[in-house]
Amino acid sequence: CSDFYLKHRKESLDNKTIVEKDIDRALERTFNVLTRLGWFDPPEQQFYRQLTKADDDTPQSRKLSLESAQDSIILLKNVNRSMPLHIDPLINKKIALIEPTANATESMQESYFGKTPFLIDPGAAIKAMTAGKLIDVEFMNGCKIKDPDESGFSVTIELVRSADIVILFGGLDQSIEGESVDHTSITVPDIQLSLIHQLEKVVRSPIHVVIISDSGLDLTYIRVSP
Repeated sequence: CSDFYLKHRKESLDNKTIVEKDIDRALERTFNVLTRLGWFDPPEQQFYRQLTKADDDTPQSRKLSLESAQDSIILLKNVNRSMPLHIDPLINKKIALIEPTANATESMQESYFGKTPFLIDPGAAIKAMTAGKLIDVEFMNGCKIKDPDESGFSVTIELVRSADIVILFGGLDQSIEGESVDHTSITVPDIQLSLIHQLEKVVRSPIHVVIISDSGLDLTYIRVSP
């Protein structure tokens, strides 16, 4: 998937960082895996070559995708048993949905994904659930994923002051984790932590923080925060 080996293979051989035996060992391991997967079997014996368009996006596939997504959710803490949220108690209340990932459909799919029949981001899901109800749902782009710009903080803080429920959607995207991109930290980007810290000072009730990430993160700050 990357051109790293093409760019550095010969140089690594020339400067003795690696030797041909290292390449042989890597190739042997690769071809062993491909053989076990059946890549070199006759096409008629390969399971995945027998699949057709009719096997794509089946009810069973959607069910498995839903179950996989549900199983990947981790509830780190639940202050005053405030989760899950129920619709009826929210009537005549205001919900503030804070970016950066409330509308981030690409972050939901992360690095590798096929063509999807539809995408429902968190913000759209909440809007759909509250549609027709006397519930005020407002969005605010508090900050970007990692851009240190805090210019959106002040208007976000004002919205949060008047909100009964605050849900902040944070996390990572492919500018931080992805093909040929490595983390420089295992924590949530500083700008997001700074926004959470500022909002904590003005909220009426605990902030609901939702992290969308393709990898594990150190959420100590969020875990120990009251």
